[in-house]
Amino acid sequence: MGVTTGYYEIRIRKRPWYIWLLRVIWLLWLAFWLEIAIGSKLETEAQAFQISLYVFIFSLIFGLGLSLSRHYKRKKASSVS
Repeated sequence: MGVTTGYYEIRIRKRPWYIWLLRVIWLLWLAFWLEIAIGSKLETEAQAFQISLYVFIFSLIFGLGLSLSRHYKRKKASSVS
């Protein structure tokens, strides 16, 4: 029975401080528009509800898409090198 020793390389990447700041601002932006949408729905303002809901959904999809595209670009770049 042979003893196999494997080496694993663990890379820890630290993100810059402004990335975390942008994420917090994005989450606050989403919370703001969600609160406006809920308030408009409760006050039966249909047009304001639709506009705020569209802004919330667009911001959510755009933010997630931007985050995922950065993740896949980083993953693709690390697999090539």
